[in-house]
Amino acid sequence: MSEFDELFSHLAGEPIPGGCDMCSADQILETLSPGVAILQIRHEDNCPILRASRRRAN
Repeated sequence: MSEFDELFSHLAGEPIPGGCDMCSADQILETLSPGVAILQIRHEDNCPILRASRRRAN
């Protein structure tokens, strides 16, 4: 197991509070492969940051 995996494996898949100043978002650490992970911020549906991001994507 890599040092990264040892440090962060206990967080993988569990909601981590925070991540956005404009809503009550949480974050999810998803391990893609050993030593490689992504951190997803899950905003509330009514978050102005999320709405602005969706408008830019369209």
